[in-house]
Amino acid sequence: MEDNVVRLSKFFFIRHKSVPSFLLEVEDGAKGEGTAVAVSESEVLGHESVDYQLWYFDRVSQTVHTKLNNFCLQMNGTVYK
Repeated sequence: MEDNVVRLSKFFFIRHKSVPSFLLEVEDGAKGEGTAVAVSESEVLGHESVDYQLWYFDRVSQTVHTKLNNFCLQMNGTVYK
């Protein structure tokens, strides 16, 4: 492994600020390209399907990916400040 490559093994949830039980997830746990993301109630940890609600940050590419299939979270639309 190259010295300048950082590997992360820590996954996290992306929670709604006002309603912490709401999480960002891959819609319906689908694995196809172009699948939408949605906000829904959190799953119980240890449940097999929780992978579609877990994310990780790749420091090299500066992008967020889903644990489900390593696809990158891509935002299209208006940028809010």
